[in-house]
Amino acid sequence: MDTEPSTENPDAAATAAADGTGVNAAAEPSKPMTRPEHSRRAQELIDEAQQAAASGTRDAGDRYALKIAEAQVHATLALAAGSPRRPFWYGWLVLAFAVLCAGLLILSHDWLASSYSAVTAGASTDNLAALQAVTMSGSGVQWTQQGLVQQLDVTGPAFGTAQVKLPLPVTQCPKLAKALGTTCQGGNGISVDHPVEFTWNGAQEVSSSGGGGSGASSGLTVSTFLGTPRALRVTVTTQTDSVPTACFALPAAGEILTVKGGASPFSYPDGTSASWQDVCGEVSSAPGVVVSVTLPGPHLGTGLPPAFEFDGISRLSVCASGPDGSLQGFTGQINLVPGRMTDLGNPATVLLRAAPLTASLDVGPDSQFSASALCSASAGPTSAICHMPASPGSLAVCGAVATSVTTSSGQLVPSDWDRYSAVAVPIFGGLVTAFVVAPLGVAVQALMDAMKAIPFRRRRQEPGTTKDVSHAP
Repeated sequence: MDTEPSTENPDAAATAAADGTGVNAAAEPSKPMTRPEHSRRAQELIDEAQQAAASGTRDAGDRYALKIAEAQVHATLALAAGSPRRPFWYGWLVLAFAVLCAGLLILSHDWLASSYSAVTAGASTDNLAALQAVTMSGSGVQWTQQGLVQQLDVTGPAFGTAQVKLPLPVTQCPKLAKALGTTCQGGNGISVDHPVEFTWNGAQEVSSSGGGGSGASSGLTVSTFLGTPRALRVTVTTQTDSVPTACFALPAAGEILTVKGGASPFSYPDGTSASWQDVCGEVSSAPGVVVSVTLPGPHLGTGLPPAFEFDGISRLSVCASGPDGSLQGFTGQINLVPGRMTDLGNPATVLLRAAPLTASLDVGPDSQFSASALCSASAGPTSAICHMPASPGSLAVCGAVATSVTTSSGQLVPSDWDRYSAVAVPIFGGLVTAFVVAPLGVAVQALMDAMKAIPFRRRRQEPGTTKDVSHAP
């Protein structure tokens, strides 16, 4: 039987016949050209185009343009075939690297944004009427007080002991003890368990024990409030197991001391000539009379000592230092270097932390004493940022190495990111471009190329056949 020529793929047969390769060559599947082959064919076409242009024939221009166009196609295919197809895992590896770098950069930014390098901080105000309290807390709080006051109340509530040294001759100890409802002990000591009030007919100098000495404490609160008539009263409360001491200096002639708190008031001198004793000097000339006030409580002898409440203030200067400070009812300026100045017009609570933090409080119009002088004598000169002009009442808080200053609006100390943003932003931008954006582009391209290489097979329908849609009977 005669065999008819196969017509299964007439286009391939025609192509093979035109190329002169015969039937066997047409039966073999064609292979894509490699990059060197595309490059070589492009160069051959360029040479043929140049030969055509040099032939000078009538169709030389058309043949030249045709050859050059075909050469451009092969050159483009050579470039496309020049990038080797990377494995699928390469794209995921580059993507993981970009994500890791992005995470590290985000963590670095967050660390810089939450880190606060030390600054010089100063808070100052002359509105003591709005100021409610200045509290110093932390380990090793130091404080010193000195001033001219007319009245001192040793009051509570408290659980510890406070002492008041009086410039009385020891001969007055039994009389004062009887007025307070107790007895004189050791020749010049009186102990009571109730509040006591010490009043002078004029402003009298009072200071911490030793004429400017300091008392160690775990905390100190200085409260200011309006007394009568329209005068500031100051309460000094310490948090310590030690015994805070207030000492009245040698009074001037004509001064009268009145002590209340017992069955009857005590006055000296009482119609007799006074014989005051100097008990506050560095080397006291006489022991004087020491009144110890121990208020009862569940933890007798420990915890908060009784508070010193000063009234009739001509001048009262308090210097305190410690690692933490709290200003309640503060209205004034807060200056940070480096940083900015913040003006608080409404009373606010300000929390400060420094190593150390120094607070100087001056109350009253008299300028005989100065908190700045007390601070300079006990803790060295204060920073110029804390300087306060002379005024009837002022508060200055300074920290040369401050790490935190917060108000209701948040942290005022600039973070390291804000402080060094002029340098950090360009650096982070370059790192993001080099280690995040560029790798992401490479990863996306590699993954797309790898997905293109996946052989998605589809069933081809042979020509002349139809899908069997018959159903069984």
